[in-house]
Amino acid sequence: YLFYPTASFLERRARMPWGLSVTLIYLVLALIIIGLLALGGFEIVSQIQSLIDAIESLLDQLPVLLDSLKLQVIVIGPYTYDLSSLGIDLSGLSDQLINSTQAVLRQTGTILSSVASSAISTIGWMLFILFVSYFLLIESGGLRERIFSYDFRDYNEDARRFTERLGNIW
Repeated sequence: YLFYPTASFLERRARMPWGLSVTLIYLVLALIIIGLLALGGFEIVSQIQSLIDAIESLLDQLPVLLDSLKLQVIVIGPYTYDLSSLGIDLSGLSDQLINSTQAVLRQTGTILSSVASSAISTIGWMLFILFVSYFLLIESGGLRERIFSYDFRDYNEDARRFTERLGNIW
């Protein structure tokens, strides 16, 4: 219904048959959707890989950072704190941080697979909707009245009255 004006314009101005104009519109739409999905998919994958690489490099640098922190002297006003004299074991903290972060990274595959399956499901439904709308539009033959045509045989008069009364309301 949304592409009817465009298809009608192509049929009248470019003197294309109705079926060709509808097919051309949907082919252009399909190419745009495929291009956007491919571009977005590649970008998302590269961003996720960069994030995982950054987290892994930070985890590799964490023990060195905590060891250098242990040697720091913190001065706050007249007070001086030497972390090495406090006897704080930062290596245990480092091990805990690394282990918990690695557990989260291991679950990343599960999270990504659920996101990918949801995306594929959404794309499948979108393709189904596009196919149905394509066939509705191409079967109309260029007549607005035939976009939603029906034949109830014994109930045609009832359907006509129902449509007429709903038309008054809407």
